[in-house]
Amino acid sequence: MQAGGGIVSFCPPDLQTIKEQIQVLMEWDQYFDASPRDEWHKNVFKLTAECLIEMVCAPGVCEYKGDFVTSDRVIERINMIYRNFHGSEYRFSLFAELLVDRFIEIQKKSFKR
Repeated sequence: MQAGGGIVSFCPPDLQTIKEQIQVLMEWDQYFDASPRDEWHKNVFKLTAECLIEMVCAPGVCEYKGDFVTSDRVIERINMIYRNFHGSEYRFSLFAELLVDRFIEIQKKSFKR
């Protein structure tokens, strides 16, 4: 982790270190151990972490909705969320939880159709 908090950029990225850093930012242990979660939440939370890890470790430039994204840009955004809200009621882990909740809400609506 960086001194000011957040993910450290490596070139080339070290998968295990990136995984550990993202899990710390997402408060991985607390999410799975501290409060009961159903399998939907656990699986989507895990998928969210895996996607972030993959984006941080992706080589080169990727295109997403007409915008160019690099691993450094993903790290920059993750660190921005972490630094702006660390120590407040809104944390990076809450960001991840809200993302998971919204994803599940959308999925449940699509299954009802």
